[in-house]
Amino acid sequence: MERFAVIICLTILCFAEAEEGCWRTTYGRGVGKPISWCPADEDKNGALCYPKCKDGYLGVGPICWQKCPEGFKDIGVGCQKRKPYGRGAGYITKHKCLKKHSDTGCQR
Repeated sequence: MERFAVIICLTILCFAEAEEGCWRTTYGRGVGKPISWCPADEDKNGALCYPKCKDGYLGVGPICWQKCPEGFKDIGVGCQKRKPYGRGAGYITKHKCLKKHSDTGCQR
């Protein structure tokens, strides 16, 4: 348990400086109970049953993790914004664009 707390603290320090990501909300759902099948209101994870997570959360063992918002990448303990990318300067005229991209067309 101490190792887990240290890992969480180090991760918090890492994310505290980054503006490209966000923390996901979590909550515990108990230690689970060993069984070969689970009732409809529970999730099976490994050999244990856990209460189902709320909408918008994903269960991993005893923790329910908030799903990442649209446009963010799931990186485990947090969500990271995808980096922007360039697509070139474009073309001044549609004619020049069509000359190079006649098979795919040109964007407007």
